Amino acid sequence: MAKLCSQRFNVSEEANERLVHLYLDARGYLLTSNTKYRIPRTITTKTGSQIQRTPYEADIIAINPTKRDRIWGEVKGWESGVQKRHFRELWKEHEQWQRNTKIFNDDELRHKLNSAIEGRYGPGFRLVLYCDHIKPADRIPILAYAKKNHFEIVEMEEIVRGLMKVKDEQAYTNDPTIQLLRVMQRRKMLK
Repeated sequence: MAKLCSQRFNVSEEANERLVHLYLDARGYLLTSNTKYRIPRTITTKTGSQIQRTPYEADIIAINPTKRDRIWGEVKGWESGVQKRHFRELWKEHEQWQRNTKIFNDDELRHKLNSAIEGRYGPGFRLVLYCDHIKPADRIPILAYAKKNHFEIVEMEEIVRGLMKVKDEQAYTNDPTIQLLRVMQRRKMLK
């Protein structure tokens, strides 16, 4: 727990990661972003099999000490949304699309990365995919796949609703995103 902190302006975060970070921070989570882990993987070369330590990154690590909830999350901000083609079991022809969702397609990798995270921060983490949205035509099979593979999906609409609530509940914040929402509301630019 000592290794986690609420980082206000982490320049290594992508924009969508920043929104997720704000959302979770407002819900009482202690967070760190973009933590790297070297995961041992067996690869085959001309000389035979060998173990290689491949670097993988967890976009979000979040612990809520009050609720005793632990999340490790991947953030995907694709405008086209999460689609069946991102999951090997749902769409076998699109291997190039699945490179960005390895954690959700490779049980062994997911287990090893989860073990590395729990080795650093303690047990009990759940995996969450934070995304812009799920493609409407693919929604039912993707949610079924997520349930079967023990991860959750949180779409940006929920995150924005949460941030809108924060905007109204917090008396003071020095966060530019929340301030922008407040200014837009005062200027009647928000519904």
